[in-house]
Amino acid sequence: MIRAALLLVAAYVIGSFPSAYLLVRWIHVFASILWIGHLYFFNFVNLPLQGALDDAGKKAVNPKLMPRALWWFRWGAMITFLAGWVLFAMNY
Repeated sequence: MIRAALLLVAAYVIGSFPSAYLLVRWIHVFASILWIGHLYFFNFVNLPLQGALDDAGKKAVNPKLMPRALWWFRWGAMITFLAGWVLFAMNY
């Protein structure tokens, strides 16, 4: 609840600057491209690769690849959501 209040206050402060709306909108667009790009990576690149690897290959590849890719996927989604929420608060 406190985070929501802080986010609404930040949106109000940001909303008083016209160029800030454009900045937040581009952050939202960039983060959503990052998020959807990782979604396509997991569905169209990683899934066939995981099916083709044997157990030894999975043990060598997954500890290096998956935590980093999941980190970017998770934060791309979160930044998209937060920037969208700030844009919503700025508009309404």
